[in-house]
Amino acid sequence: MEEEFNPYAAPKAGDMPCPEGAADIRKRHLRTESSLKGLGVVMAVSGVMVVLAAAGQGVSIAEEFGVSQDWLTARRLSVPVFAMGFGIGLWCLARWAWCGAIVLYLALGFQDIMDIPQGLFHLMVHTVILCLLLLPKSRRVMAADYPSIILATGEMRSALPFWAKWFGGLAAFAASAYAIVTFF
Repeated sequence: MEEEFNPYAAPKAGDMPCPEGAADIRKRHLRTESSLKGLGVVMAVSGVMVVLAAAGQGVSIAEEFGVSQDWLTARRLSVPVFAMGFGIGLWCLARWAWCGAIVLYLALGFQDIMDIPQGLFHLMVHTVILCLLLLPKSRRVMAADYPSIILATGEMRSALPFWAKWFGGLAAFAASAYAIVTFF
């Protein structure tokens, strides 16, 4: 007995169209895929750390100068909160997060240009990250058909790059040291 075709049913694994040469495309772009995922992890972790630091500093600055703490922390927390959101999205290879991260790093780059003597190092870092986001391989990884390539080549896995693991460990150490110094 054959099943009737249901257009509203969820697709099954065999029903997914597999682009030709999916394994070759994924193999060529696996390193870029892992770099984008690593950038997402770094953005999310650094966003969490900046939120914690800004919240702590906001309390002390508000107490010292008698400024409303709500306005101070809301202004200081907007960029790190966006960075956390875009970082989580990049880790999942979401196209909206890629577009948002490009806009965020363009805005941060313009802010660094305005603050050129002190912001020169930040400008260099933000430019390198922006170049990673705008590479042709990054555009291919964020293309609309790339999730079907990932599904078709499920046996291939992308690992986080070494620099992302190193930064994650450094961030965890710094967060632990900050928590020990602040709360004990």
